[in-house]
Amino acid sequence: MIQLRWRAILITALVAMVLSTCSKKGKDAKHHYVELAEVISPEDSFPRLRYYDSNLVTINDRCAVRKVRLNPKMPAVYVNGQPVGFC
Repeated sequence: MIQLRWRAILITALVAMVLSTCSKKGKDAKHHYVELAEVISPEDSFPRLRYYDSNLVTINDRCAVRKVRLNPKMPAVYVNGQPVGFC
């Protein structure tokens, strides 16, 4: 019984050390986001995007989640071969 408790404590400590090491690397890393799409008509309040990889235009003009403009830095999800943009 005591051995199981010590094993659990050691495993928990080991997992905590690994997770703390991983989180430090994540904080120091800088994220570089690349635009994946171009805005077709910037004068519109909700413009559609044309993605560089497929040269297709999004089927939606605003984010389905927050109902705001589409983000050209977010990758599209392709549904039936058509890109759906997100915010």
